[in-house]
Amino acid sequence: MSETSQLKLPVREVVLENGCHSRKASFFGFLPMLRPFQALRSFIFGAIAITASCTTAQAAERISFQFGILGDSLAVESLKAFAEDGTVDAELAAFLNFLPLQVQTQLREGLTQTMESSETLPASQWLYSPVGDKVLDYAGSIIKMPSGQSGKVALRAAIVLAGGEPGGATPMGVLEAFPAESIRLDLAQAWGDWRRIRAAWDADATVVAQVKQAALVEAERSPVDPEALPPLSKLGPWTVHSQSWMLEDPDRERRYPVDIYQPRDLGGVTGPLPLVVMSHGYAVDRKYFVGLATHLASYGVVVAVPEHVGSNLGQRLALEAGLSQESFLPSEFVDRPFDITAVLDELERRNGADYQGRLQLDRVALVGHSMGGYTALVTSGATVDFDHLQERCLSRFIEVDTALLLACRALELPGAMARSLQDGSLRDERVQLVVGLSPVASLFGEEGMGKITIPTVMLAGNYDLAAPIVPEQVEPFGWLKNAPEKSLYVVENWSHEEGITKVIWDFLGLEGLLGQSFEEANLIFQANLGAALVAAVDVYLRGEAESREYLSSGYVEAVSAGDLLRMHLVRSPVP
Repeated sequence: MSETSQLKLPVREVVLENGCHSRKASFFGFLPMLRPFQALRSFIFGAIAITASCTTAQAAERISFQFGILGDSLAVESLKAFAEDGTVDAELAAFLNFLPLQVQTQLREGLTQTMESSETLPASQWLYSPVGDKVLDYAGSIIKMPSGQSGKVALRAAIVLAGGEPGGATPMGVLEAFPAESIRLDLAQAWGDWRRIRAAWDADATVVAQVKQAALVEAERSPVDPEALPPLSKLGPWTVHSQSWMLEDPDRERRYPVDIYQPRDLGGVTGPLPLVVMSHGYAVDRKYFVGLATHLASYGVVVAVPEHVGSNLGQRLALEAGLSQESFLPSEFVDRPFDITAVLDELERRNGADYQGRLQLDRVALVGHSMGGYTALVTSGATVDFDHLQERCLSRFIEVDTALLLACRALELPGAMARSLQDGSLRDERVQLVVGLSPVASLFGEEGMGKITIPTVMLAGNYDLAAPIVPEQVEPFGWLKNAPEKSLYVVENWSHEEGITKVIWDFLGLEGLLGQSFEEANLIFQANLGAALVAAVDVYLRGEAESREYLSSGYVEAVSAGDLLRMHLVRSPVP
């Protein structure tokens, strides 16, 4: 029977033959898999449960599964009753007894949770996009048809159908809509994936521990008393004024807004006006930087934040509304750095009339988060190593590695665009300081990162599930062979951004430790990050050497000691 003809059949049972998990599982809603299983039976049931939470669901008459010669089954009605009102019958109890109480709670919540777009499972339109199609490739290699064929087509159909129900799609609804008599989960493949994932996590943890130890050693050598320095973590003396411009680029047929943050009383700021440009990440917008931009502007800095219209929140919403087939246009690899250059050109045109010629346009700082970090690095001289990228894109885990999944789309670029990523033509010489916050950087390779010849700052979170810390930040930091100065901040208990970090905190039970709520810890971290950016502007743009103390390991350790989001700073690659 062909896969197409199987789409006519209703689901009767789920057959699991060997496992489900992925490296970025928690980013897609598989958080319980982060905890090691206490027994093989626990693993099997946990794999089923968490798979249900993200892509399929449990609604057949019985769930049957095997792992080698071992087998077991569970009545779907038992699981459904548990999901609806918490009822645990004798059959279900035999499985739940192997799972920690916290995982049981998350399982029940996950089974009935509506799959909201971009939070746990993408909208149906996303599943037809190039990125969504890749994710389904991976899911279909584990969630299979009864014949053992990929379940990709059926899974997509089930998600679309379930999404049309009142209240939206739930895991239970997806399984009920799965158009086959049974679902087979390949637990053998998933178990092997899980072991490789755990090995990678352990290796990452070792590297992070080495970074932390190196930072602590450096801090002991040069201790700093933060009480003896003005607190740059507080807002500065200037009241901040913001305005929006609309830029037109007829050559690229591109129209996009730019937000400008600056001191309201520019005349009161003495000397040249430092300029910082900020580049937001994928699927968000320029408002992401309101806090940091305001913080910088309160210290007499002009900040420009453009909107990257082919990879922003609006582009994602257009996909979800069926107005586009893409949430990320591959041309953004080139358009994003062009956006930065266009903003600098516009500021040069306005410098005389609006700023009395005081904007410091020959020494600009460029800050970027995530794909904005890519933007900042490529505009600062990094070039893409396509051979290195091609090799990475053959990874088994590409479909569940968000940063790599996006980076690999650069391989789709036509000749002229691809060459511009290799020949350095996207470099803007006006940028003299680059800051990457959780940047997507592995696509540059050692040779490409080696072409950056300006001071470079990178920040990474040890729980980053979207742009993993070692391949995307730590290794690229080590490739900065020609940057005259380089700094790497590692933040404990931080992920890719605030929302994902909060989810991880909830799962790990970090809330309240050290007497800090997430909101309190995040406010302190954001303030310390703002202080680091102000100090970097003072040192590298204003030439104020006395601010270097703020950029020392001793200061960073002292000012964040006792915080759950503790920062560590190193200046040399970790072996």
